[in-house]
Amino acid sequence: MKCLRCSSTANIPYPNGNLCEKCFIDILTARIKKDTKLNYPFKKGEKVLVFGKLAEIFLKKAMPDFPLKISVTEEKYDKTKDFEGYDRVVVPLTADDEAELFYSEITDEKPDFEENEKNS
Repeated sequence: MKCLRCSSTANIPYPNGNLCEKCFIDILTARIKKDTKLNYPFKKGEKVLVFGKLAEIFLKKAMPDFPLKISVTEEKYDKTKDFEGYDRVVVPLTADDEAELFYSEITDEKPDFEENEKNS
């Protein structure tokens, strides 16, 4: 398979065609940068707490020349914790993670999404 963007060997399935690792990271970084600028614009010098090294890497790739004061923690994210002293908190959560957390909090069990997909 060839990469949709650069024609090198592709190994990552993507909705409109397969991508190589470099192009996938470039597209993901561009999407993060665009979404951040449109929906969550940073201000110069903001103190940002980032949960996880991967989130830090993508934040730095998306905002390479933007002067942010980034602190990284490997602790598990706890939305009830007070993050006083930080202007922003970047968490590596997706909508699926939030849905699973919500479901488990109201039912005291973990959802089986694979079983639900088989039944639909």
